[in-house]
Amino acid sequence: MSDIFLSEILVLVLLLFPALRPFSKRLKNSSAICLFPFFALIVTVSIILGQGLFFSLIPVAVITLICIISEFARFVMLLSEVPNNFYTIPSIILRIFLVLLISAGIFSVFFFSPEREVDCSLANAEKITMPLNLEKKGVNSGMHFLSKDLKNKDGHILVLNPFPNSNENGNTITRYFLNENYNVTELNNFDLDKSRKKFAFSMKRSKQFKMALNDYFASLGITEKKQPKSIKQEDFNLIISQTLEKIKTERAKRGLTKDCLIYVFCEGDINKYLYEYSLNSPFDFAKIFFLVSEDKLNNFEDRIKAKNNTGAFFVLDERKPLKFSEEKKALPYCLFIQQKDKLPQYGDLRGDDILATYCLGSTRDLGRRERLRVAQIFEKTFF
Repeated sequence: MSDIFLSEILVLVLLLFPALRPFSKRLKNSSAICLFPFFALIVTVSIILGQGLFFSLIPVAVITLICIISEFARFVMLLSEVPNNFYTIPSIILRIFLVLLISAGIFSVFFFSPEREVDCSLANAEKITMPLNLEKKGVNSGMHFLSKDLKNKDGHILVLNPFPNSNENGNTITRYFLNENYNVTELNNFDLDKSRKKFAFSMKRSKQFKMALNDYFASLGITEKKQPKSIKQEDFNLIISQTLEKIKTERAKRGLTKDCLIYVFCEGDINKYLYEYSLNSPFDFAKIFFLVSEDKLNNFEDRIKAKNNTGAFFVLDERKPLKFSEEKKALPYCLFIQQKDKLPQYGDLRGDDILATYCLGSTRDLGRRERLRVAQIFEKTFF
């Protein structure tokens, strides 16, 4: 069971006691019950510092603040050593409203609880952090997962995801391939804006929260969607070339051939950067799997047509029956088109923060199962 889920339930249970106080003689005799909302606030802040920022914490935090305001007068009475167990009719009506509000909050916590992560044991694999050097500045952009019981010794999978990953042991796609005993390298941090101020303390999941919140406000028309300004094609090319060199180095250390077949899984806004890179360095990759949202398809297809390279693509559209053939599988590129409401550009967000995906137009579905299905299609396409 998720830590964030249990923590949110704890906060709401703490808030329930002062809301129920007018209806219980035992609670009425406990004058310190009014302190519980303040304890709930401390727990909420601890959740944010420990677990990170989640959309599901927003209603919990709002309910906590409402309860603090409703109990503040009784808190002052407690400090003044004045009895605070008398409730007027309006106060009782307010507590009834708070009980209903907290009950709705508990329901939302259950409904929007994060999905269980894909089980992945690193007992049969070695994890190596991969620092990259971009213009003499270290950029920790990913990690290697090297399996000790390889299924394919000549192949190596490179997973590229522009949406930040909060799990230090890889996202769902990476975990699937690792469980299938492939060597995997994951890159997910493409924030290379050197003009931005760097802080010693960075809150967990702050990037994911800001990106999702920005896109939500943009979908409502409140703000314009901020396009990533930090990625330049030359920076992306340098990252990929350094990554490929590090893959060769790590393989050589383990007695494997340095020259291997690199199979790439790519999604989101960096599809265009990888495509441009592959045109300039066609022999660096064996196959490339582009995961594209249906609403971004036209832009990517225009880029392909501009290069007169349509015949090199094996197109799979999940809105239609998927058809595989050996002739198509021999092509260097696979374009997999996914429905917009499955949020293919948001990585594991559908499994980590269900309320955020609701706000972005998705549904309460099995997000991780869908990600595993995409990984299986990748495997069926190339192996």
